[in-house]
Amino acid sequence: MLTREATYEDYGFSEEEDKKFNEFCRKLEMRDKILLLQCAAEVYPNVCDELYCCIVIGMSYDKMNKKNFVPLDRKDFYAYRKKTLAVFRAALKACNRYPF
Repeated sequence: MLTREATYEDYGFSEEEDKKFNEFCRKLEMRDKILLLQCAAEVYPNVCDELYCCIVIGMSYDKMNKKNFVPLDRKDFYAYRKKTLAVFRAALKACNRYPF
């Protein structure tokens, strides 16, 4: 399956878990922020900062694209955001720090 077509369910997230995990990502400790940035760089190095800001701060693609050019279209950007969250969740589970 193409990354742009994958859904949260394809990555194993339930709707409720997705909401809780997004809230969790807004309150990360520094070590987890670093891990998230590493996961974003693994998924798509050219936009890892934008993916990180979108997840941690909650800044939308549209706001980011107004300030600085994002070299992806909206649909692709959010597809890579989903993939980043899935990779981050797997990394947290591997470290026994996944909260759910």
